[in-house]
Amino acid sequence: MPSTNRRAVLAAVGAASLGSIAGCSSRQSDEPPTGSLRVINNDETVPHSITMHVTDVGTALGEEPYSVIGETSASSAQRNLSASTTLEPGGIETYDSVFSEPVWYAIEFTVDERPPDDEAGHVVYSPIPDDEPIGRMLTGKVGSASDFWWTISATENAGTFNL
Repeated sequence: MPSTNRRAVLAAVGAASLGSIAGCSSRQSDEPPTGSLRVINNDETVPHSITMHVTDVGTALGEEPYSVIGETSASSAQRNLSASTTLEPGGIETYDSVFSEPVWYAIEFTVDERPPDDEAGHVVYSPIPDDEPIGRMLTGKVGSASDFWWTISATENAGTFNL
């Protein structure tokens, strides 16, 4: 897969998220809004390509690891969401409000066109799980040995969600 420049990534991600944030001019905090995606290259010497792809959406966590169940009315754009970027050493990119629907997303990450070892590139994520009063954002990180891990962190910025 060829590298995608930042402008192309923003176009792909923006198509899914811009409609949901149009008209919103004030932010609730300096934190990224609920449903944001952040990618980080912690390798200080080598650029890395990181790709995120939604493999399924559902209303709840599935019984199988990294699976979701239940029918949702999630848009086609959210069901087929993917983003790819190449980060220079030490680079960080944050894409606001990528995950714009209150559903569970089954997600697969790849690093340099390969899945990480030991299922580390798989995650199930919801921007607002189980009616919690605080939103969440997803971060994918690549390390100096091309290892990969993800984190889900709280954000007080509700963004387009009513929390």
